[in-house]
Amino acid sequence: MTNHEIAQTHQYQSSPQSSKMPGPWSWYVFLFIGYAVSGFFPWLMIAWGLYRRGRKATAGLVLVINIAILIGSGWLMLTVKMVWWWLSIIACGFNLTWTGAATVYQRYTLGAADRRYYFKDWKSWIRPIAIGLIIGFCVGTIFSIIPALENRIPMQQTLDSLDRQTVLWDFFTYSHFGLMGSLLIGLWWAGESKRFRVSHVLTFLGGFILTLFCWYLLWSLLVLILHKGTVKEYLLLDHSNWAMIPPWSSGLQKFLLTLDAYNILPLIIIPLLLGAPARLRDFGKRALLIPLLFVCSIPMGFTSDSWWQTNQDQITYEMNSADPAARASAHGWADILLERYPNHLQWPRIAEKSAQYHYQNQRIEQSKQIYQHLIDRYQNSGQWHWIIQRARTAINTPAFVNPTPSRRLEIPMVDYQPYLTHNWMALLSVMRYWEGSEVSESKVVIKLKDLSKSTDKIKLNPLVNLAELDDAARSLGYETVLFRSEIDRVQALIGAGIPVIHQNFKSFNIVFGSDNSRAAICAYSFAKLSRRLRNEKHKEAEEILDIEREGHGESRKRLVRIANESYMEYSTDYWQYPSLDYMGPLSAIVFPADRIEAVSHAFEMPYRELQERSNGYLATLIALSYLDHGNPKQTIEWAKIGAAKIADPLPLYIAHLARIWWESRDKIIHSSLNLQNQFPELAQIFNFFNLPQNEKFLQNARHRFRQGFAQNTLPWMISRRYLHLMDRSEISELSRILKLIKARTDNDPTSTPDWILLANTCEWSGDTSGTINALEGAVSADPLDSAAKLRLAIAYVGRRHYEKAEHILARIDPEQVRYDADYHYCRALLAEWRGNPDAALSYYAAAIEMRRYKPIYHLRYGKLLLAQGFDEKARLYLQWAARTDGDNALKIEAVNLLAKMNK
Repeated sequence: MTNHEIAQTHQYQSSPQSSKMPGPWSWYVFLFIGYAVSGFFPWLMIAWGLYRRGRKATAGLVLVINIAILIGSGWLMLTVKMVWWWLSIIACGFNLTWTGAATVYQRYTLGAADRRYYFKDWKSWIRPIAIGLIIGFCVGTIFSIIPALENRIPMQQTLDSLDRQTVLWDFFTYSHFGLMGSLLIGLWWAGESKRFRVSHVLTFLGGFILTLFCWYLLWSLLVLILHKGTVKEYLLLDHSNWAMIPPWSSGLQKFLLTLDAYNILPLIIIPLLLGAPARLRDFGKRALLIPLLFVCSIPMGFTSDSWWQTNQDQITYEMNSADPAARASAHGWADILLERYPNHLQWPRIAEKSAQYHYQNQRIEQSKQIYQHLIDRYQNSGQWHWIIQRARTAINTPAFVNPTPSRRLEIPMVDYQPYLTHNWMALLSVMRYWEGSEVSESKVVIKLKDLSKSTDKIKLNPLVNLAELDDAARSLGYETVLFRSEIDRVQALIGAGIPVIHQNFKSFNIVFGSDNSRAAICAYSFAKLSRRLRNEKHKEAEEILDIEREGHGESRKRLVRIANESYMEYSTDYWQYPSLDYMGPLSAIVFPADRIEAVSHAFEMPYRELQERSNGYLATLIALSYLDHGNPKQTIEWAKIGAAKIADPLPLYIAHLARIWWESRDKIIHSSLNLQNQFPELAQIFNFFNLPQNEKFLQNARHRFRQGFAQNTLPWMISRRYLHLMDRSEISELSRILKLIKARTDNDPTSTPDWILLANTCEWSGDTSGTINALEGAVSADPLDSAAKLRLAIAYVGRRHYEKAEHILARIDPEQVRYDADYHYCRALLAEWRGNPDAALSYYAAAIEMRRYKPIYHLRYGKLLLAQGFDEKARLYLQWAARTDGDNALKIEAVNLLAKMNK
């Protein structure tokens, strides 16, 4: 029943009795099904043949042995710590060996298979092969529809002129694969002993549809089991940033990926051998084997990257589980994931989490190995700069090998709600800490009702800075103190049992302890909460109805998960480097009034003086808010208040920005009219800046600002606003812009937008070396930015660094730039350098077809055409380059070439 040879006529069978028995099967039948599915199924076919021949004991023994091999090999492939490409090769070799053993064993037990094909009847093959080709072409075209529609998105996003034939060809993307597979189908039908009929086509199509259905059903069931009912969430990590295998893989890896991606044999072999009997009435019995086949192939899928791509979501999710056993299991699988996919694009992130877990569980050496591996592999990576800093600081700490207990505060969590931003969650968690464990979460959250902008539901203003935090906390009955971020001060507060809210860029992070053995500062950042946790529905209906039990069931587990997901660490080096002054210069504490004495003792100063300083920082942030609203007068007034209370340059920085904003008003409104003569209110602002006391204050502010600018100590909120007040077209301001952006990239090498801004500014100024350095930084900060890689490759070519350009171009995902004319132009330049003019001409033509208005394309294309002897065609493109060039450089070169051609 598992191939069509059982229907052979007496001409090809040894006896009528043997024709009713299944098997023996041809070697190529075993080969195809062993490669397409697994080596287990040929043995299953042999066991069935032995059973039908009355050899039940032998059949049972064969079945038991091979089931044991199937389970053992599947478990080994799932758990072995081996890189995926070698494991794939071993799995394929194992299946072929297993299949070969089945072929040999069959010959000694069931005999040799009869001959299937007789070439003298080749004319009868034409019809089945032709019909098979038609079916394959149609099926391939159907499978091309969805990719073709998806390709319309990048097409529509480009502003360039595209060749319409490219759009039409996308509808036949997989047609050639369908033709190749259909040739195999046609040859199989040609070898049938019965006359080829419509029933062959119908049963094959029925088996094909059933195969697709079983494939989808099995995959959905596995996902359902794996993700414990959250099927709709399993694609949350199916993003390019979470690719286990980079899209620019080459060599053996690319070959194996291509082999797996375009392996259509299962879709052909399964319905052909099992679902396509010559008679329609036999289809039902035959089709029952298809689900069995998929079940038997499950262990072989454990080496598939598709399996691990889906599995990694659950692994990373359960690494933060509230259940210690589930968390331990997830970290065990994470270790396998790290070993199997060493080029995972999120390898450092998973590895750091794993190293922290192993260290917490006293597996010191294993943790150290992971940290060291991180440093060795990614020490020059901009993307993972902070992870590498934490790893280096950890293993260089003398106490690393002898962990010592460290002070940590127990911060209660609050559950995520749609109306709570991560900064509100930070404030509420600190409030819960002070309220005590006996106070439920709901009693804390309900206080927000007084701050809500709506009467029927909680609707809050976002907390964007510490000034708004101060206002919200005081409205809720708490005291606040704002201060400069210093590690000694933070550690003193933690020692006094007072958590610290540190503002890192726009995120409020709760600092609650330290790990002295690894020189790490422990914090919670609710901005790190996963999308899956945010989307997950509550499963505690009983607790909602029974407030007394709140926090003791599923909600408690959920809060533990929130704590695990939001947990983060700072390196102590971060608190001692200039990056702290740039990324997070200010912190705050929120506390009840009865803790004033403890706060005063931690700061080692009277509370009145401490509150005075805090008010100075608060006035500074209010001044910054007025600056954003375009009110320079109020900005300076509040900055003066802040400067009078604190010996900190921050209010002076803001005052100087207000002065720059005011002095640049002519550029902002594009007018130099004396509007102060028309509007009395405007005249007051003019007079305000001319007051002697204000002039002296602003002169001091200018001096301190220039000092901070020279020392690269301007915080991010000052740097960002100062950058917007400058114009790179002004020569005097261009150098300041470059210095400012370089300082930003030095303080935060992970910021891709800053690197791109630096590259654009260097390119504007004509600094090619600076442009290349900035683009290298951008690529290091975001290896998936194919646009930055393409710009870098073209810049390398411009400096004649062809090998570097080739290397970076090979690491570009072609799908992201396939509609970018510069990609084809760059490939043309490299092909020309490699001495391949035919390929270069083809790429130049593709680039021009996509972007007709760029004269450099026409000039290079025309020069190459001229060198290859296509004079008339070259003349057309050189003339086009001469007409469209706005500069004179390309135009002069094109005109000179045309002049030489006319001589």
